[in-house]
Amino acid sequence: MRILKLAVATTVLFLSTGTGAASILVSSGTLEYGYGLSGWVNMTAAMDEASAGNIDVTNDFENFAQMQNYDALWLDIRGFSDSLSVNEINNITQYIESGRRVVMMGEHSLWSSWDEQILGVVGGALSIDSTTTRTRSSPVISNDITSGVGLVNMPTSVIAVGGTALFEQNVITLWGNNNVLTILDINICSNSYWNPDNAALCGNIANWVASPSVTSVPVPGAIWLFSSGLIGLIGLIGASKRKRLRKLL
Repeated sequence: MRILKLAVATTVLFLSTGTGAASILVSSGTLEYGYGLSGWVNMTAAMDEASAGNIDVTNDFENFAQMQNYDALWLDIRGFSDSLSVNEINNITQYIESGRRVVMMGEHSLWSSWDEQILGVVGGALSIDSTTTRTRSSPVISNDITSGVGLVNMPTSVIAVGGTALFEQNVITLWGNNNVLTILDINICSNSYWNPDNAALCGNIANWVASPSVTSVPVPGAIWLFSSGLIGLIGLIGASKRKRLRKLL
């Protein structure tokens, strides 16, 4: 019986979700604003704290095998003439389908092609009203991302069509199974706009992406090995009991 308990405990441990902060793979941008860059000192610190420093940086998302090693992805904005490759789009799409969390950053109308690309990944579109400059916006949904947030400065935002809008202006949006977040204004989390409301929002975003979102389970072959091993242990226990019974008789 002791062996059986140990086997069951081991199996449950193997199937359970790990605790603690998620590991994040960041595709770093080349602008002033983005993880590890000069305009995002406060946001970088917030992400480092939320993830317990469990963040790695890569140039792109071309390597799906590398992406698979992380609990979450963060796509920083690139130059306004840059774009995602077809392979990157396929990799990000496949990663999203696994249920893990992804954050994709956009920017004002000069980056409209980039914005359309990242919104296209999740089935969204860019509003024809996106040339309008935004000022402040309040949350319209109460959740972990908007908790404790009031009026947020959105100085150069564009507007998404589709998804679940978190603010009056659809600048920050949840998609899919609420595991993808698009933010169409890099200035929201910049040092220049790090006022109490923007800081609260960006801190929430850092905590959200650093929260593990998917139970880690073994591949089917590994499950079969555990199951067959457990069945074997149960059989040995049963045989041992029958042997003791015969001796008593």
